[in-house]
Amino acid sequence: MRYTLILLAAAMVGAHAPGEQRPCSAPAEVRLVAGGMPQVVSIDNPAKTPIAVVNTTTTQLGFWQIVSPSPGKLSFLAFSQTPGTYEVCFMTNGATAAEPPAEAARTKIIVSGTAPTPVDPVDPVDPEPTDEATKSLNAAVKAAYLAETAAGKDALKDRLAFMYRDSIKTTTKDPAVATYGDWFTRNQETRKAMIAENLAGVRAVLGKQLFEAKLPTDPAAPLDRKKAAAALLAAAKSLEAIR
Repeated sequence: MRYTLILLAAAMVGAHAPGEQRPCSAPAEVRLVAGGMPQVVSIDNPAKTPIAVVNTTTTQLGFWQIVSPSPGKLSFLAFSQTPGTYEVCFMTNGATAAEPPAEAARTKIIVSGTAPTPVDPVDPVDPEPTDEATKSLNAAVKAAYLAETAAGKDALKDRLAFMYRDSIKTTTKDPAVATYGDWFTRNQETRKAMIAENLAGVRAVLGKQLFEAKLPTDPAAPLDRKKAAAALLAAAKSLEAIR
């Protein structure tokens, strides 16, 4: 399937008095790789104003909602399989019904055709389970996959495996992702964008037999990046083993 650039935006609704200033700050530029992992971009929105995302280029864009990661911020998720330069602006409603929407911020999105050489401080290590444990996990994941009824489940499986592998070098090495709670939330946001709520049975098996079994369940626990990378690699390999 050929994707054009897709921006996923969250509209944060709140009440505002007439004349109230509603600042919104977005990055001036975002760089992506065509066919690469979606990138979550945070926008400062301290007044929690309703935000609309408007395409200012001729390329057709689509918009989905994504959960805001924290108060005073909203996020959009950008990805593309088509190199090019795109531009969007973020609009706020007027303080009164008579006032027209106003541009609050603008972001240029540059999609390159080739990936840069990664500098990854997290070495993807082989999973810890023994061969028998790996076989057991793979069998359970395959059984759950065969029971799935979603249309296009093979493509969904491939997207999920791709997401797990790419998270090793993106989310898992991001200094802003400091705890397991941050890590799970970021991965969940990306997963919802990639496959929505599909493959629930497969994800349940991976969650119970891999992520919950091998990683701390306390969201405040500091992220062990190598253990997190190992779990992601095991999940990706388990999905890729399905034939």
